[in-house]
Amino acid sequence: MPLTISVQNDTISEGNSDPIYQFTFDGFVNGDEASDLKDLTATRDPGTTAGDYTITPSASSTNYDIDFVNGTLTIETTTSILVLGAQNISVRPVQGGLSLTGLRGNLEIFSLRGEHVQSLRVNRDGVYAVNLKAGSYVLRLGSRTWTLSSNLDR
Repeated sequence: MPLTISVQNDTISEGNSDPIYQFTFDGFVNGDEASDLKDLTATRDPGTTAGDYTITPSASSTNYDIDFVNGTLTIETTTSILVLGAQNISVRPVQGGLSLTGLRGNLEIFSLRGEHVQSLRVNRDGVYAVNLKAGSYVLRLGSRTWTLSSNLDR
């Protein structure tokens, strides 16, 4: 009997560990399921920098002829931020967000076209989760405004 095993696409940020790969199955019969397969696993092309990497599923079975469908692991670049014209303020990238020092209050981030990107309530120095892509942004805290330049950090 034919069975198709596909590994799902996934995305991580540079510096993060690979996820646990998820599979989909098409063609099980007679109550069979994934636990009836031998050595179900997935491996991916080596690399840790931003880019797309092929994820290759594998397994064996005495009951099925297996067709495999590869997936793609996308590693996204890490965003690095430079705040221009700000004194006594530190903004630096860390895994999963920004490390903010010297800021307190409602921090708003906008695109240069004025589109709202994200709001952060900054109560203390620390790490705050953000999701910024490469580009330029405006950071606003109360009446204070700065330009952000987001560069790709490799």
